[in-house]
Amino acid sequence: LEKRPQMFSKFQSSLDSLNQGTGIGLSLSKKLVDLMGMELWLDESFDSGIPNCPGARFVIDTNVKPMTNLMIQNDSCCKSDGDFNNVKQEFDEEQGKTLPATPLVINPPIPTSEQEITLPESLKVLFVDDDLILRKLFSRTIRKAAPTWDISEASNGETALKLVQTEQYDVIFMDQYMASVEQQLLGTETTRALRSRGVTNSVICGLSANDVRAGFEEAG
Repeated sequence: LEKRPQMFSKFQSSLDSLNQGTGIGLSLSKKLVDLMGMELWLDESFDSGIPNCPGARFVIDTNVKPMTNLMIQNDSCCKSDGDFNNVKQEFDEEQGKTLPATPLVINPPIPTSEQEITLPESLKVLFVDDDLILRKLFSRTIRKAAPTWDISEASNGETALKLVQTEQYDVIFMDQYMASVEQQLLGTETTRALRSRGVTNSVICGLSANDVRAGFEEAG
């Protein structure tokens, strides 16, 4: 109860412990809801009905009236660009609001081969993260997009420092907080150590749910 007034704040200033993954979800949700002009709050009246487990329910108010049959008949919400003005008129009549004058684009054109971004033919990439699932997901995604790239993984900063002794990487993706039974180097600490050991040609991309951009920039 005492934490309810701060429930949408981050409960952890750092995640360099074994208790990762808590304290940031509600904060991110609140920020996203605010950006979309909506409201998010805790339903104080909710009770799960389970003894000693009252549970919690959060409510999102979109501040928009529900859609009516007039708005969705004939799939009006999915009409093409030419019907945008009709959809806009229906929406205005039902909602009492005004849609922006930007044409509705349902199926944007697919970029031609000339417009597509060309990836480098060969890159050596190191992904440093303590989460095994994230490492495997990252590696599999990159291999599908760039089969010729050489992908390596490290579960912590100490391992990354050992790998760079024998390998030279073009890009290093560095997580900030990596947990283990023993205290591990932070991503910024690992980055600073890499730069001090002469790893200057690699592009290091810092990764974190927290705002640690300044720390990574200072580390190099």
